[in-house]
Amino acid sequence: MASRLPKSTHHEAALDIMSGLHEVGLLSAERLAEFESGCLDPPPPLTATEIAALRKREKLSEERFANALAVSVATVRKWEAGLQKPSGASARRLELLGREGLGAVLLPPNS
Repeated sequence: MASRLPKSTHHEAALDIMSGLHEVGLLSAERLAEFESGCLDPPPPLTATEIAALRKREKLSEERFANALAVSVATVRKWEAGLQKPSGASARRLELLGREGLGAVLLPPNS
């Protein structure tokens, strides 16, 4: 079984890759800066009201919102009721949704 690297080592490795992409012209300086900040800073916490407002802004049912964020409907209901807080990838996807809209979190067909 392979040993897991500490989180900071993962971030350093990912940043090295992204920096390399920037050096060869495949990644803009702006996107590199966004990656660096996103890699190091946790997404801002959202309240239950803010999560519900995001869903309503995008005009999505609980089911479609859950699908877009790759979580269960029960999880969306817990977030909107304030019984649970998004974390990890879910929190990051919510941040992206809030900042850039639904298209930013949807996967292209056949992904």
